[in-house]
Amino acid sequence: MATPLYDAVRKYIENTKVRTHTPGHSGKADTLSCFNDMLPFDVTEVEGLDSLYHADGVIAKAEKLASELFGTKATLFSAGGCTLAIQTMLALTLKEGDTLLCSRNAHTSVQNCCGLLGVDMQFVYPNDDMRISPCDVKAALEQNDKIKAVMITSPNYYGIISDVKAISDVCKEKNLPLLVDNAHGTHLNFFGLHPIQQGADITACSAHKTLPVLTGGAYLNIANEKYVSGAKQKMSMFGSTSPSYPIMISLDICREYCENKAKADFLQLEQKVRHLKEVAIGQEIRVLDSNCDPVRLTLDMGTLGEKTAQTLREHGVECEMSDERFVVMILTPFHTDEQLSVIENAIKHCPKSTDAPLGKDLHKTTFAMSVRKAMFAESQCVDIENAVGRVAAACVTLCPPGIPVTVPGEVISSEIVDILKNSGTFKINVIK
Repeated sequence: MATPLYDAVRKYIENTKVRTHTPGHSGKADTLSCFNDMLPFDVTEVEGLDSLYHADGVIAKAEKLASELFGTKATLFSAGGCTLAIQTMLALTLKEGDTLLCSRNAHTSVQNCCGLLGVDMQFVYPNDDMRISPCDVKAALEQNDKIKAVMITSPNYYGIISDVKAISDVCKEKNLPLLVDNAHGTHLNFFGLHPIQQGADITACSAHKTLPVLTGGAYLNIANEKYVSGAKQKMSMFGSTSPSYPIMISLDICREYCENKAKADFLQLEQKVRHLKEVAIGQEIRVLDSNCDPVRLTLDMGTLGEKTAQTLREHGVECEMSDERFVVMILTPFHTDEQLSVIENAIKHCPKSTDAPLGKDLHKTTFAMSVRKAMFAESQCVDIENAVGRVAAACVTLCPPGIPVTVPGEVISSEIVDILKNSGTFKINVIK
């Protein structure tokens, strides 16, 4: 199967004796010898290598093949991660003064982009099962006719998948686009669980999180023809004029892998993850399983999440993230059986899960002003103890998972202050 962009860059490397263009390492700088294998592929928009935001050559061909893989009207490469894909789909579907109905567990890039676009936000909160309810979406749409798009995060960081199909049906009744931050679910295509397969109009898919792609590589998947023509122009508003060719090449190579081998690999991985879950259950450790990413291993430790992560670390396993309750491990087909055995052994040394209430609370807050107004208002930095009742001037985000504890324009509650103090945040920017 062809890899148009990768093939074109390889041909360029073979045929070019001297580079007199950017980047400054010229493909072989001794100071970057640790990257010797990659340097020749770090090129720019020279003859024959196309241009990402005006693609009509090898990048366009590579994106068309990716579109065929995902079954979309168009698939765009992003070398600026899922953030650039999110910015693009928000700019495609919303204009200044519109309202976005958004899950409160959205990534910080969503709130920041809404501020830049002058878009108001209304939040819908996950239920105790940590999913967004279609009924809650429907109720919000019936109460506010200023909502012009709906955006949810699915799967969330823990691998929990919302009912995208039912939410899509609700949106279609109102003729509104459904946008899905599918950062952690690009691979769900192999299980029939990808949001595009469930009726989403546009998805931002951070391929580098679960697939063999260099960090910063993402796909913007567009299923609704209405949003295809303006996509490149909107992406160029936010993206670098010097997108990374190594990242784009990795997206091209990954697409070929997905076409030829990935599905079999991921189905096999599912069985291996199932075994690890059974080992954990045998140790009286709860795991997230129902309506979840089939290959994500999330341990529900009750109140021992951080302690469990440290135990795993002591046995040679570094997890993706941990918090007070959960430990998240991202597993891929590139983990060897030997590595999976290390994980299994580490799990056997972990404590038993403790009892804890269902759900993961996101404290409900109120907006005192729009996100945009707060972002650009005069602000001051105050001690966190003096912030209760003040209005946040910026996102304060714990990463991972990248969800803002405060959003610009929100009134800071005592619960929010406690969360920030517990996370080691002792100062915050508020509106003067």
